[in-house]
Amino acid sequence: MKYIKIIRGTYGYRKEGSRITVPMSRTDPPFEVSNDVAKDLVERKIAVYADPPKEKSARPASAKETPEYNADMNANILKELMASAGLKYKVGMTRAEMVAALDVVYGVGDSDDSEDSEEFENSEDSEDSEDSDDSEDSDDDESPPEVNAEEPVS
Repeated sequence: MKYIKIIRGTYGYRKEGSRITVPMSRTDPPFEVSNDVAKDLVERKIAVYADPPKEKSARPASAKETPEYNADMNANILKELMASAGLKYKVGMTRAEMVAALDVVYGVGDSDDSEDSEEFENSEDSEDSEDSDDSEDSDDDESPPEVNAEEPVS
C-alpha cells in the first residue's frame, strides 16, 4: 500500500472493503491505495507519491470539524451534510448509505464499516416503513382490521 496525493482531476476513492466511493481531488490530503493503483495514477500524472498525512483520515482539507449525524436523522439534513462534505447524493440512497458515505469522508467508525453494511442489508426490507412519519398509531401487536367484500352497487 502506498500513499498518493491527487494533483489533477478527481479520483473516485473507495476504501478497502467499502461500497462507497468518495471523490478525492488536489484539495484532499494524501490517502492510501494499493501499489498497482498508485503506480497507474502516478504514471498517468493524476497523482504523486506522498508521505502519510499527520492525521489518518480521508477528511477534506476544507472541513474544520466532524458534524454530528446518524441514520435516524431526516434525509434532507443528511443530504445537506453530504453536499457540505463534497459528496453527491444519488437518487435512491438510503439514510444508512448516506451515513456510510459521511463516515468515509470524516474517518468515523473505520472498524465498524462491515458491521454497518451487514446490519443495513438485513434491515433493507423494513426501510420503507421507517421513513413514514404518518404511521403514528400503528402498533406491531395489533392485527389489521378484517375487511369483507360487499356486493357491487348497481
